[in-house]
Amino acid sequence: MRAPAQLAARGGVLDALALMDLKNTLIAARTLRRAHDTLRQQPQGLRLPGGDALDYDDCGWVANRWCELLPLPTATRQHLMSLDSPLLRLELVVDLLSRTGIGGAPC
Repeated sequence: MRAPAQLAARGGVLDALALMDLKNTLIAARTLRRAHDTLRQQPQGLRLPGGDALDYDDCGWVANRWCELLPLPTATRQHLMSLDSPLLRLELVVDLLSRTGIGGAPC
């Protein structure tokens, strides 16, 4: 059996990882919302579903929308969309965003 201090230290790491995931989700969601707002203002206008269908709080939804918007090679897009874990997909999307400098995502 592990000592409480060991469990607390392990929980601290898990809490830190969860906080990083939350931060990445918030950054990606905020940037996606700004991108949507900008695209709506274009002359052609972006048509999005009603407000209830926009789920900026869901990491899978945010990751999927980024996969649709980013100029990715088809194989890369298909690979991302085929991942079972929406959180992993979002982490990879955030990495792409940071590499391209989109939205001030962290490097």
